[in-house]
Amino acid sequence: MTIQLKQPSFKLGKYSFIVLFLCLLTTLFWQFPVSLISPQIEKVSACKIKLYQVQGTIWNGSSSIGVSELNEFGTCKDPTAITERLYWKSSCQLFSAQCHTDISVSRSQQPIRITYGFRGIQIQNNQIQLPANLLASLGSPWNSLHPQGLLDIRWNDLNFSKNSDGLV
Repeated sequence: MTIQLKQPSFKLGKYSFIVLFLCLLTTLFWQFPVSLISPQIEKVSACKIKLYQVQGTIWNGSSSIGVSELNEFGTCKDPTAITERLYWKSSCQLFSAQCHTDISVSRSQQPIRITYGFRGIQIQNNQIQLPANLLASLGSPWNSLHPQGLLDIRWNDLNFSKNSDGLV
C-alpha cells in the first residue's frame, strides 16, 4: 500500500506582500519602545535631558527625567537633578489630523495636555511644582546660587506655530 501526501498549494495574491508589510509597519509604529529614542533625546539636547528607567512605548509609558550637561570630554555628566516619575498617554485622531499627549506628574494640578498637528503645537494651561535644584543644572548663574525649595510654574495656553503666543 502506498500513501501519497499532497502538499497544499498556498499562493499569496498580488498585493498580499504590500498589505503584510503595511500591517507590520503599523504594528511597529504603535508598539515602538521609547527606550530606542531615549539616547537620541540625550544627544539632541546635548545631555541637558536624559530619560531614566524608561518603560513602555512612545504612545503609553513612563520615565524619570534627569537634567545634566556635557563634561570637558564631551560625554554626559551625572545628572544634578532627577524628576519624579511621569507617565504619558498619547492618541491620534485621523480625521482631524491631530495627536495629543497627556503627561501625568504628581506635582501638577491636572495632566499636562500637549496637542500637536499640522497647525503647530499647543500646551493647555496648567500649573506644576518642580524642585528648584533643576535650575542648577542649567549652568551659570544658577549652579553657583544652589537654589532649594520648589518652583511654582504656571502658564496659559501656549501655542507654537507661525504666530506663537502664551504666557509662562
